[in-house]
Amino acid sequence: NEAGLLLDRVKLFNVDYNLSSYRGSDRPFSKSQIPRRYVFQQSNGLDQSIQEKYQMSTRHELRLELDRSILQAKGYSVDDLTEGNLILNLLQSKLQSGIRAEMPLREVIPLQHVNPGNDYSPESELLVCLMVYSGESQPMTQELGNQIRARLEDLVDEQLGLKIHKRNYQVSRAFPHKFLEGLLQVVIASHDS
Repeated sequence: NEAGLLLDRVKLFNVDYNLSSYRGSDRPFSKSQIPRRYVFQQSNGLDQSIQEKYQMSTRHELRLELDRSILQAKGYSVDDLTEGNLILNLLQSKLQSGIRAEMPLREVIPLQHVNPGNDYSPESELLVCLMVYSGESQPMTQELGNQIRARLEDLVDEQLGLKIHKRNYQVSRAFPHKFLEGLLQVVIASHDS
């Protein structure tokens, strides 16, 4: 978050009182059915990763127009992008410590399906990658996610020379990483229908 705090763990909270001071007068302390104590840590002194379920993440789609001739000239193949970890490997060296990148989904789509009004050749394809950035020992914010996205787009441009569709689109707001699985199910269900 913006204050540099990371949620480290959640414990059950044993409430042994029922009143608290509120502007000089005692009022009942409302508690949920299962009270919890949230333990935060400063990110600047953190030497290990927090649990994945407590990490905050941002996401965006990286859309690359696949051009086999450009990739071959650079010494790569389409399989390096669609089946391998070429994009993640490019980014790993530029990621700051405490931030993790992953690509949980990628799909190749014919460009004619994406933009039927344009005159694309039947062989033209678009690789759509869902990129997720998570704060392991650093707070993940939308601003930091946008910096990483811009860095990745520049790396793809420099190293691969592929055309990027929808360049400079903002990443999502930070969300708890544990919600990623539900998000993926929604995305997969929408593609299947």
